Amino acid sequence: MSTAAHENATRLSDDRPGVRSKEEPHGLLRLLTLDYLNGESMRDLGLLLLRLATLPLFLHGWHKLHGFDGFVKFLGTVPLGELAPGLFGVLVVAGQLLLGIAITLGLFTRLSGVFLACMFGFIILAVNIPTNGLINAKMGGLSFEPALYYFVLGLVLFLTGPGRYSLDAALLGRAGRRTA
Repeated sequence: MSTAAHENATRLSDDRPGVRSKEEPHGLLRLLTLDYLNGESMRDLGLLLLRLATLPLFLHGWHKLHGFDGFVKFLGTVPLGELAPGLFGVLVVAGQLLLGIAITLGLFTRLSGVFLACMFGFIILAVNIPTNGLINAKMGGLSFEPALYYFVLGLVLFLTGPGRYSLDAALLGRAGRRTA
């Protein structure tokens, strides 16, 4: 059978009642993999929830702002922080406050995601690992897991964009469709 004849036969068999298309997975498999939840609305809802998970970052920044002198004193004790603890303190506090709000609202999301990943990559390498090592001896796991969470979150939002439930989508006139 030629390729064209095979394609026609496959197309015909797909149109007959009771014959499943090769592209369409079995109903049980779709149920077990929750394939029914695939779609733009669910992706956009997932991106909204991911962005909302950055709101605690604002609270960390707010706490550091109100204890700024102590935070700067701490930065002066870490190897790289001792070079310019005041400058690093301002950058971290401003980053946590501004990026926490911007990402939560979905404003300048890709750019904010890059800044978030850079900031937490720096925190991991310059603060967490030098002061705590790689492994948390008391709890197990990595000593920098909270910072790693924000680092990965920033990368994901940079790669995906904010989704349609965001200020970015509203400002760009894409509220009705996906922005990534």
